[in-house]
Amino acid sequence: MKLLLLEDDRQSALALIKSLEMQWPGVVDWVSSCNDAAVQLAGPHYIPLVICELNLPDGDGAHLLRLAHEKGQLAFTTTVMMTTHPQRQQVLQARAAGAQRLVIKPLQPHVLHASMDNVLEQLKRMNQGIGRQSPVEDIQVFADDLTALRVENLTDRALMHLYQRATHLGFHSMTQAITRLRHYLGRPGRRATEIESALAALNSHCTGLLPLLVG
Repeated sequence: MKLLLLEDDRQSALALIKSLEMQWPGVVDWVSSCNDAAVQLAGPHYIPLVICELNLPDGDGAHLLRLAHEKGQLAFTTTVMMTTHPQRQQVLQARAAGAQRLVIKPLQPHVLHASMDNVLEQLKRMNQGIGRQSPVEDIQVFADDLTALRVENLTDRALMHLYQRATHLGFHSMTQAITRLRHYLGRPGRRATEIESALAALNSHCTGLLPLLVG
């Protein structure tokens, strides 16, 4: 389960990553340019939370998020936009881009943690049936079968079967993650390294969320 951080200043990014990793039950992926962020948003990963700088050397975060929304890449994703100078025009830009929140830099830890808490609570609500309608044994078998998937023998049929099982379990954020990977698998020019990374992210999504849902 990936959190995407777009921040061009290395020192600020490292401080943010340190704070984010204390609470986020998954991978914190840092990129420093709009181009790199666009590649990640178009890739096979489901990203529940994007934290994005508004002004960047190669573009602006509002334009990036607006394009990603238009392409359907931010379905079931919370977006937080950062800025040092919160002027009215920037607030309007962030809202027009679909950002749920505009925060002022330098970010305080409690602001980050509140955003993460909100996303994790949304994921719990999204998956609220999993702990009630599914036996723990079925959930564990699903997790084991997910772990057994390998790039070299991965097919759309296998992912579709996994999607149906996740739906039956009530693990709806997992269905979103599988859908992203299925779309990527059908694209020309797909890369085995990206698929392998997405499979690892599926496992991270599962192992990171399940204790929160059935614990």
